[in-house]
Amino acid sequence: MKTYERKTETKEVTVIKSLICDRCEKEIELVEKTMLQHGYAGVTLEINAGYGSTHDFVCSENNWNFDVCDDCCTEILKSFNKDYLTVNWSDDE
Repeated sequence: MKTYERKTETKEVTVIKSLICDRCEKEIELVEKTMLQHGYAGVTLEINAGYGSTHDFVCSENNWNFDVCDDCCTEILKSFNKDYLTVNWSDDE
């Protein structure tokens, strides 16, 4: 048989205090200050280089992860030939 009691515990957690865009250095709005991650109005970009790429060792040694604001993300995505900004709902049928 299990018995339970209620008790209050306090613990220390790490939360995002502020976030700056790695491209334009504008502050990224925190939309949920208690969230550990993904509580902000921006995106995290991760770049992985394949073996044989000229960026292979530099990328893997420096962990290419970038926090960028929505405006910079839009500019980066617009620089590609494929349209990544339009949602294609036809596959959801």
